[in-house]
Amino acid sequence: MTSRKILVTGANGYVGRHLVNYLLKRSTQNTVIGVGRQTKGKVKHGRYQYMQCDLTDTHQVKTMMQHTHFDYIFHFAGQSQSQYSKTSPFPLFHANVIQTTNLLEYVLQFQRHVIKGILVAGTAHEYELTQDLNETALNEHSTTRPVTPYGWSKLLQTQTAQMYATLYDLPIVIARTFNLFGPGDSTGVCATLARKVVQIETGELEPVLALGDPSIQRDFVDVRDAIRAYWLLVRAPYDNGQIVNICRGEAISIQHLIDTLYMYAKRPFTIAVNPRYFRDNDPQVVLGRTDTLFMLTKWVPFKSVKQTILDTLTYYRKT
Repeated sequence: MTSRKILVTGANGYVGRHLVNYLLKRSTQNTVIGVGRQTKGKVKHGRYQYMQCDLTDTHQVKTMMQHTHFDYIFHFAGQSQSQYSKTSPFPLFHANVIQTTNLLEYVLQFQRHVIKGILVAGTAHEYELTQDLNETALNEHSTTRPVTPYGWSKLLQTQTAQMYATLYDLPIVIARTFNLFGPGDSTGVCATLARKVVQIETGELEPVLALGDPSIQRDFVDVRDAIRAYWLLVRAPYDNGQIVNICRGEAISIQHLIDTLYMYAKRPFTIAVNPRYFRDNDPQVVLGRTDTLFMLTKWVPFKSVKQTILDTLTYYRKT
């Protein structure tokens, strides 16, 4: 088996760390190069190399692409939903669009004939997520009309990736990912609730869990299942520029997450619904379809919701 050199951008982030560890454990033939803005990487391994690189700096990206050839690239660098500001969308566009453009431009110049696959991380926030959505399951052809600057920045990122795939025949697939949850430092709702439960257990917080609308339902997928899907997908026979949903195909309510957390909590707590946490025009249900992902990879989720929540609690109890 020939060795593979794999680049992971955003390697110090929540998804990036999971992906790096998965790739290193998956095969001894995988050598992983992680990229981030921090001076040091967060993974230690003999087949892992970390490079500090600002992807908005064309000189740094050019230098990296000139001197190292990659078989696969996973692009997760950028700003997340929790970092967006409606009053100033520019940082989001700069991070999510400019970084992607720089990366793909120098892939085109220096890696075009050696690269086997590029996965660009998209998001369900690219879809038109309004209250009219109801229980309609979103597929890859559903209307894209974001309601946040973050969603718009990611949609433009997707369109940039599709331009390079279509005009220059780069092997790019866009993994349009729904709500990730699971162990590790995350800003997602499940992680936030799990941290609070652990703080209640240790006496740091009063035994009251404050939250928004618990009846809201989202398509949650375990980050470890998503990572496995990414690896299968980047090596699948996708069309260049194709969008593929990464989700479970199941809508799970916030109330269900809370009930499961309560079942495993070491100290009982009560719920306090606070309208301050409600979001304008938040759809009641966001649900995705997995048909395309299954057709390309035969992927199905391995982790149950109950196991994911328990693993998340366990993580925060240890940290």
